Amino acid sequence: MRKWMKIALIVLCVVLVFEVLAWVIGIRVNPLAVEKIELYSYDYENDEEYHVELTEEEKWMVSLLYNMSTIMRKLYADPPPMSDRLVIYSESGEMFSVAPLDNEKLLTKQSYHKISNPLLYKYIQSLLEKYGLPAW
Repeated sequence: MRKWMKIALIVLCVVLVFEVLAWVIGIRVNPLAVEKIELYSYDYENDEEYHVELTEEEKWMVSLLYNMSTIMRKLYADPPPMSDRLVIYSESGEMFSVAPLDNEKLLTKQSYHKISNPLLYKYIQSLLEKYGLPAW
């Protein structure tokens, strides 16, 4: 019994260390500190940009899904244009963008990290469809 408790405590400590590092590095979003989230989509045929502000429930879902993202690598080259993007505004005045990169990969402009999160990508696609915006 004590052996399993020690193992569980070690695993919990390791997880907490990784979470603290993620918050310090800045790849996590605190859902309580999000002021608003705007979804932008660009219609290349009509050369128009559309955007909507997400509801409170959608903000929570985006924040939680974003926090489940896996960091692939840091992007050192020039980032692609971010005409299609999700902009997260925090109450402290900070903002950063999440944009499609290739297939279901995303780029976070906060630190130019390539992240992988198929759930977030699919959720964003469902929001685009819900609001009648051009797909990414």
